[in-house]
Amino acid sequence: MLGLHPAAGPSTSDLHGELARATADAHNCRYSRLAVRLPRLLSAAHAAPEGPTAVGVLAQSYLLATRILIKMEDQQLGWAAADRARQLAEAAGDPLAIAESARQLAVPARRAGWTDQAMAIALSAADAPALRAAGPDGTAARGLLIQSAAYTAARDRDQAGMRKLTAEAATIADELGGTRLRPHGGFSTATVQLHLISAENRAGDPSAAIAAANKLTPQALPSTERRARYQVDVATAYARWGRHQQCLDALLAAECHAPQEIYGRPAVRKLISGLLASGRTTSELRGLAARTGILIRRGAARRILGRRQSPGVRAASSPATSATRASSIWGSATTARASPRLSSRSAWDWTGCSCCSRASQTSASCARIRRT
Repeated sequence: MLGLHPAAGPSTSDLHGELARATADAHNCRYSRLAVRLPRLLSAAHAAPEGPTAVGVLAQSYLLATRILIKMEDQQLGWAAADRARQLAEAAGDPLAIAESARQLAVPARRAGWTDQAMAIALSAADAPALRAAGPDGTAARGLLIQSAAYTAARDRDQAGMRKLTAEAATIADELGGTRLRPHGGFSTATVQLHLISAENRAGDPSAAIAAANKLTPQALPSTERRARYQVDVATAYARWGRHQQCLDALLAAECHAPQEIYGRPAVRKLISGLLASGRTTSELRGLAARTGILIRRGAARRILGRRQSPGVRAASSPATSATRASSIWGSATTARASPRLSSRSAWDWTGCSCCSRASQTSASCARIRRT
């Protein structure tokens, strides 16, 4: 991911174009494509002759890598990528990239429990004179940094402080109007409201998070990734509130439009595992769990068990024993309840999604979303 190994990549003259394509992949949740494109871009930018073009592209590429690594909860590589982005942004003299690198550095600091340091990183960067002199985009970058500080306050369960900082960011967004800094995820009144949903969740108030979500139209958000984030945040709030069906509905809606956002994120996988362990499961939930790799289809479980056993052991095993073992794998993510059984009309027949034309989806789940 960090481009440390040489690979065939774009030419030096096409670095900016390849960066734009990588950014588009991230915004549209095309992570399998991004996983190939971004390391090649980093390798090509490292190999390019030193100059403003290469340094600028490297800074933006490492910022993009940091966002993905944070999403994947890779703390160590996230630190490394954010620090490289900061060094390169300072070398390029780009105040917007410096501000974004500070915002990204605050995230692993916050996750490590260093909330005072995370708050200081964000607010110090927001007060940088160069950023104040960078025009409307600099003002938007200040708003993003203030949002970061608000989320840090939420992690400390300082709900009042979080809301005060979020209101400050909302005022900045209202004054600017429109959406700015799209390569960095965007800054607008809609993205501030999206941030508030997540912050209320982190502060421990899921009902306030749902109230904030009800005030936001997902279509107002600037990218597929942000709209998927909205659905995941809503699902998180419903899960904490104990409303499991609404949580599943939100996850299925996110999967319909951004499947790789659902399948790849550890936070989403934990959420689905929590639903499985919470009580009665449905075919929709089991199907989603299987598509994310949390549960194993029974036929696949039997094949895996067969490969693990020697031929002699396999011949001696009774059908009942094999079924018991397969059933234990199927139910590994649940409590001590009997293993759930798939109905004949479950989501295992992957016929393609009639709602969004994605072959990886199930028309059963998406049709249900469409009816609602």
